[in-house]
Amino acid sequence: MADLDLDYLALNVYSPDCVPCWKEIPTLNLLAREIQKNFPRHALYMVVDPYQVSVDAKEDAPWGEVYSQAKARMQKEKQDRGIEVPILFMKAPFRVKEKGLITGTPETLLLETKPLRLYYNFLGSISEESKPEVILADQKVKFFKFQFGMNSL
Repeated sequence: MADLDLDYLALNVYSPDCVPCWKEIPTLNLLAREIQKNFPRHALYMVVDPYQVSVDAKEDAPWGEVYSQAKARMQKEKQDRGIEVPILFMKAPFRVKEKGLITGTPETLLLETKPLRLYYNFLGSISEESKPEVILADQKVKFFKFQFGMNSL
């Protein structure tokens, strides 16, 4: 992340086994397109924990092995569910764990990058609506856009 020339970064933590995550995809795709078009100093990424995404991955399995499995699963997930948001894979010490920074999915972290600082954490989906006009009218989407510096309330 240090190499990214951005002011704001949104990281949406996703799991292919999470129904609210699936339902949030149309909202994430819509937001990602708007961010890419109108906010060049902002970015939205989908983030997955490879140990959570890989079927039967053991905690002590080498990261590279688990990453290969997770990457294959997420490529299929991207195709099957129409995910347009770029996908990143977590590395230690970041994990989806009960007592960690990220406790479940979906969860969206908003960060300022200079200096790197977490300033907001959305627990749950931003919106589970599927029609663009309904997504844009959703109060949680409006709040996300306000928090992420995309517009005012």
